[in-house]
Amino acid sequence: MRIVPLKSVTVLAAIVILSAPSVGHGQQSDTRPGPNTPVQVTNSAANPVPVTIQGNATVTVAAGTTETLISQFITVMDTFDGNHNIGPFSVKNYKSVRIVANRGSCTGCADPVRVRVYTRGTVGGTTVGNQLDTFLIDTADGGVGKSASREYEVPGESLFLSFSNPAPGSTNEVGVLVFGRRD
Repeated sequence: MRIVPLKSVTVLAAIVILSAPSVGHGQQSDTRPGPNTPVQVTNSAANPVPVTIQGNATVTVAAGTTETLISQFITVMDTFDGNHNIGPFSVKNYKSVRIVANRGSCTGCADPVRVRVYTRGTVGGTTVGNQLDTFLIDTADGGVGKSASREYEVPGESLFLSFSNPAPGSTNEVGVLVFGRRD
């Protein structure tokens, strides 16, 4: 019988361990590294991803990205503007914004509900605002269930909505939806 010295066994075991394939260590390597490797970043409107581009690059934004910014019912009771307001709310991350106003129940309704849309932005560190549009929610056939909708492209940094009744003493319930579209 031949006796193998202990040193030889240790060296042989070390060679076997070092030559074993590695398994399960982190992520699989990128098979397409380099400047043409596509990168996809997804984040919410509340937490936008800051991006700095160096050199030449192409940026593609996923189409069809629409978010609900406002979804609420309001009660409009007076004839003066501003008796019920929504906003200001940020729209600076959107290419277009759609406002939908739907007339629910109404008491003493004879005239349409007036919706005024104001845009706000910053110029030289000063906040400025201007009326962007006025539209009416129709009263035909009693006005209940009637709606009006407007879309605005690149409307500014924020919007502010003001509602009023043209008829004194009338009360209107109005459903308001505002959608922002990124593409």
